[in-house]
Amino acid sequence: MMTLFFLNKDDWYRVAPFALFVCFLVLDDFIGKYFPIVDVRWLYAVKTIVIGALLFVWRKKFSEIKQVRMALSNWLLAIVAGFVVFELWIHLNYSWMQMDGAGKGFDPSSGSEINWILVGFRVAGAVLVVPLVEELFWRSYLMRWLVSPDFMRVDPRQVKVSALIVSSVLFSLGHGYWFPALVAGLVFGLLYMQSKNLNSSIVAHGVANSALAGWVVSGSHWNYW
Repeated sequence: MMTLFFLNKDDWYRVAPFALFVCFLVLDDFIGKYFPIVDVRWLYAVKTIVIGALLFVWRKKFSEIKQVRMALSNWLLAIVAGFVVFELWIHLNYSWMQMDGAGKGFDPSSGSEINWILVGFRVAGAVLVVPLVEELFWRSYLMRWLVSPDFMRVDPRQVKVSALIVSSVLFSLGHGYWFPALVAGLVFGLLYMQSKNLNSSIVAHGVANSALAGWVVSGSHWNYW
């Protein structure tokens, strides 16, 4: 059965949260440009709540993340991979590895005071919401869809190198620090292909974002947010 925009139901459940995520980014830029008196930082809190709620409501639709059991080796590999991605993210910072506008950041401080509510929403979004939205779309959906539109039938180990590269490149274009994002996309994609379990890439993504959040907050490196 076809749904809106000619997507079937499996496509829709994975594309819609990501599309909503992008809409919030566009709205952030729009408000910041035309309504400067509005504190757009709170839009991130709204985004986290709305998309988090949508993922919760649709949680039973994501069969690829209902496989809660992972081998210990996959857990360890995902955690190590997450920390490796974090280290690369903060060290691969040469100018050619960044797009214009990289480093704009999310600064939750006002003068010398830090708004810890804003920090809390930012961390919750980066650690709990973003890994789910992006791994469901970029790895589970797009990477397999490039192999076959009937992506739910595609075994992750059947994904071609070309699909891994294309999805990772597109993933990187959504980040100011495009080169470390490209590396991260390749790492998360390879984890999914190796383990056949999307939870591996979700865990790695969550660990990387958690480590980055700790580093950003502890050192006020807001430009990396």
